[in-house]
Amino acid sequence: MLRPMRSLALLALVLLAGCQEPDSCTRGATFADLGLVDGVERDAGGSFLRVGFSPGSPIAEDLPAAYFSAGRLPSAVEVDAAGESAFPVSPPVIAVSLPREGELMVRLRDLDGWIAEGERDLTFSVAFPDRRGYTDCEHAGRDDVYYLNVLIRFDAEGQVLETSFSEALLLGLAE
Repeated sequence: MLRPMRSLALLALVLLAGCQEPDSCTRGATFADLGLVDGVERDAGGSFLRVGFSPGSPIAEDLPAAYFSAGRLPSAVEVDAAGESAFPVSPPVIAVSLPREGELMVRLRDLDGWIAEGERDLTFSVAFPDRRGYTDCEHAGRDDVYYLNVLIRFDAEGQVLETSFSEALLLGLAE
């Protein structure tokens, strides 16, 4: 009796797996050629960083500017829920925007004071929405979240010593 039940359960798993839509959204990186444009810059609004990029894969090349404009800083709750997929947002980081194609602007508040307190590693993530709302890709389940994770290391004078960029994907759960 146990053997037929196991066979039936295995058959159900195979059939369910065959019913899943293939995930055509997660193919390829979103970003390539990531780097700071000019280090820390200043204007009337304070200090900011510009991160230059180009599309990292054929699917990223199909993403419109509206996709990149939808990038946002995740809340502390979202960062906790994302686990290692997202970096905590350092206090000086207050906003992110897309002023022009291929460039993210990161607004900072009191970066000099933060560095004067001995802090050196500025971290933040930019959360981007599911690609399926912006291209013709598809997948089963809830919306995915794509993270661009950034680490910028400063010296005591506020000069950029090192930058590190990585991408992470948090898959939406099955509905």
